[in-house]
Amino acid sequence: MYSTGYTQTGNTGIGTSTPGSKLTVNGSLAANYRSEAATTATIGANDFYVVWNAGANGTLTLPAAISGSGNYKGRLYYIKNTTASFNLVLAANGSELIDGNPGISIPSGYGVNIVNTGATSGTTWEVVSFISASIPQFHTSSVVAGAGSVTLTGTTSTADVLPGMSLSVNNPTDQSLNYLINCNIAFDAGAATPLNGAINMYIHMIPYIYVDGVATSFRSFIESEPTRISGGTEASSNFIGTINGTVSLAPGNHTIEVRYIISSFSNLSTYTINQAGGSITATTIY
Repeated sequence: MYSTGYTQTGNTGIGTSTPGSKLTVNGSLAANYRSEAATTATIGANDFYVVWNAGANGTLTLPAAISGSGNYKGRLYYIKNTTASFNLVLAANGSELIDGNPGISIPSGYGVNIVNTGATSGTTWEVVSFISASIPQFHTSSVVAGAGSVTLTGTTSTADVLPGMSLSVNNPTDQSLNYLINCNIAFDAGAATPLNGAINMYIHMIPYIYVDGVATSFRSFIESEPTRISGGTEASSNFIGTINGTVSLAPGNHTIEVRYIISSFSNLSTYTINQAGGSITATTIY
């Protein structure tokens, strides 16, 4: 094996004969990479970049400070929490501190870069950067509506959740995120028999997006006028609608759903409207 190093005015170069810094590397640089799956573990003297992917909340403990020869002053560690929903605590050793605290919390999808101060007590580690490291940047939750129906009697108004149009969203981070919500619905006004003579029927439908049981301003207005047939049954009539909007959701679990208000004006004793399809999608926007 052969390698070339150069020294110049107290500087050392690797791959260069003119190092401009105490150490100049003309090429790539690699350091130790380790994956840790235990809920309780330690950061070792030979670690540099540690990826934590345990199956429950856990703690990683930094090495104890060293006085004199071998002192860790200036040492860098990178720690990333790659779990889907678990919290990692990065703890200082014994009575040592990280920026004045015995430990710091690293939520799922986040990473931290820390540096050693060289002290042997008090704040022995400082946070250099603390960033969201979630990839991909967009997360989508969606559900496709199942079959369902609503039966109207004469002139009726009703408010209810559309069958299958309820979506659970989990925001596991420690900050609010914006979600783009898109909803598509399709209904079929099925055949019906009039009370007396010709059918005279109008249907108004207003679907709303609700978040955690509270109505948003996002809605759509649909009007359907089925075909009138004298003395017989009315042919089916389809009508569809689309709703979308952006909401900000705090950390935690949320329920997004589509509720409707339907009004019918007819001379029918009963009239059934069948849900022909639909979907609801929530996508994070960073």
